[in-house]
Amino acid sequence: MHARARVVVAVAVLLWLGGLSSAQDAPQPWIHVEVVGSDDQGNVSVNLPLAAAEVLASMIPPDRIGGGTIQLSDTGVSVSIPAVRKMWGQLLAAGDAEFITIEQEDDIVRVARSGDEIEVRMARDGAAETAEMRLPIAVVDALLSGDGDSLNLPAAIARLSELRGDIVRVREDDRQIRVWIDEVPQP
Repeated sequence: MHARARVVVAVAVLLWLGGLSSAQDAPQPWIHVEVVGSDDQGNVSVNLPLAAAEVLASMIPPDRIGGGTIQLSDTGVSVSIPAVRKMWGQLLAAGDAEFITIEQEDDIVRVARSGDEIEVRMARDGAAETAEMRLPIAVVDALLSGDGDSLNLPAAIARLSELRGDIVRVREDDRQIRVWIDEVPQP
């Protein structure tokens, strides 16, 4: 087993063990990640209770987390979270719309709001390669509900646990990636 695969397995086991809930009676949301690649890339399948994401959040170094939120102010990222909040408010006020369309050679990238989701779609004209991502507005709202330069990761995870279905799908010539949430421990 390659070193990278051993690390993925070890982290998955730790997250699964840490994310087990005592409320076994109620159906628990599970997050699934599946990567199906060509023969030389291998395949990966990860199935974890979404509660394990809280454990993952607890693994963020203490100097990057405070009061349950991630601090971005000194990471070198030149983005102001208050400015992102303001821009997000303007995007929400615009309603359903196509915000960005980039057509360059054979590539097309589209970012739009449709109902309660922001959709990001990337496609290569004439090829099987596509990527689709949907960002539920409620999850982004929860993430941006922190104060100042903070993102509220626990709130975003809580909102994510209310979702079911695909979050990300990528189809390329030699691999496929899918991330989804449901209540089935193993698909």
